[in-house]
Order: sequence, then structure tokens, then C-alpha cells
Amino acid sequence: LLYEALLLPSVLKKAFSKNDCQKLTEYLYNLASATHRFYNNHKIIDTANEDSYLKVSLKIQLQVLSYPVFS
Repeated sequence: LLYEALLLPSVLKKAFSKNDCQKLTEYLYNLASATHRFYNNHKIIDTANEDSYLKVSLKIQLQVLSYPVFS
């Protein structure tokens, strides 16, 4: 999941340089699918790993929102 989120800068560069917006929609679909799989496979709230899972979630959010396109 974190790996998928970290791909954003390279996906955006490729999509804009090649005028291929489909790459961006594919990336977003894959990121949403990875997020969905993660939440289906891991109970987060009220578990011993809650802090770790929430930190991963925060890192993903920060990666996506800190990219210059969204600033």
C-alpha cells in the first residue's frame, strides 16, 4: 500500500509528459484497490497494531497530499 502511494510522482510525470491521462486513472484505481485490500485484511481499530496501521495510513495521505500538484 505504501509502495503504491510512493509511485505518485513518477506516475504524474509520465502521464503529463506523454499526455496519457489513462496512466493516472490506472494508478488511482490501483491505489484504491490496495487500500481496500489492506482494510479487508487488517482490523485496525482496537488492535495491538492500531498505531502502526494508522502511521502507515498517515504516511500515505501525506505522500499524496504533499505532492506539488496538490499544493
